[in-house]
Amino acid sequence: MILVGWVVPVQADYSFTFVCRSDTLQQVIPGGVAVYYFTLSNTGTEPDVYLFDCRVLQGVPGWSAIYCLRGRCVEPGVPMFDSLAPGAMDTTIDITVFTTNTEGTAVVQMTVTSQGDPSQVSSIKTYTRVSCGVEERVTYLERKPMHNLMFDYAGRRVGTVLTPGVYFVRRDSGAGFKKIVVLR
Repeated sequence: MILVGWVVPVQADYSFTFVCRSDTLQQVIPGGVAVYYFTLSNTGTEPDVYLFDCRVLQGVPGWSAIYCLRGRCVEPGVPMFDSLAPGAMDTTIDITVFTTNTEGTAVVQMTVTSQGDPSQVSSIKTYTRVSCGVEERVTYLERKPMHNLMFDYAGRRVGTVLTPGVYFVRRDSGAGFKKIVVLR
């Protein structure tokens, strides 16, 4: 007895996900450090090798960056590779940006490419910002006709104050301060 059957080729799936677990925009104090943490997951059906390409797209003089993978750290521009079995993930990936007292914004991009299927590519940009701690927008409040009220630079009421003086108000995002002067 001879059994005849059809052999259906199974197409290899090299899909993956690459996500940043940190906020991709970080404002740090002058001389501070920003760290961005990533997770790579093999969501395909085949083991795969991934090429990491980290690049500084916009730099700030004096600042530096490194990126790390499985305990090995290199400067942007040096390629690294990672391999994952189907369903496996790597959470050891990070970018660290070291700032100076120079104000500015650095943009660093991490690109991951599947070597099993080079059309599978994912990129994430990170933004590190250093700016002065006090915004120089000043709001002057007059005593008459509405004393003890605080307004923003567009004239919107934002609060009530009890005594004259200089107030420093932090934004909800925690990034920077606004200087407010109350006159009597």
